[in-house]
Amino acid sequence: MRVVICSAVLALLAAVTPAALAASGAHTGTLTGTTKINTGCPVADEGVSCNPWKPLPHARFTITRLNAQGGAIAGTTRALESDADADFSLRLHAGSYLVTPAGSNESRGGGSIRIHLGTGSSATISLHFVATHPRV
Repeated sequence: MRVVICSAVLALLAAVTPAALAASGAHTGTLTGTTKINTGCPVADEGVSCNPWKPLPHARFTITRLNAQGGAIAGTTRALESDADADFSLRLHAGSYLVTPAGSNESRGGGSIRIHLGTGSSATISLHFVATHPRV
């Protein structure tokens, strides 16, 4: 009888692997954000304001997991793209990450953003790109 109970417990423990925990949301956090591009502002009349930051749909970027010293962990870089509304949402293992905008024909990437996600936490970022041919 003990052998059967021990076998059942071992089978149950084997089923609760780290991959199963990540899939269930255990030990994960959520990163959400938008991708924006600075298109510049045309010369405007005095008192007229301009917000040069516009949504940038389908913008490409990478996310890399970082070790405790802040260095990139080999093999963890993923290439991603924002959706048609310039938004993205990712469920990631708890830890530190570097999010880096990638350039394209119409833009170049802005600065990278370091984030830390704890278990059950969330972070929201705005990932900036710069137009290669801004309006003036």
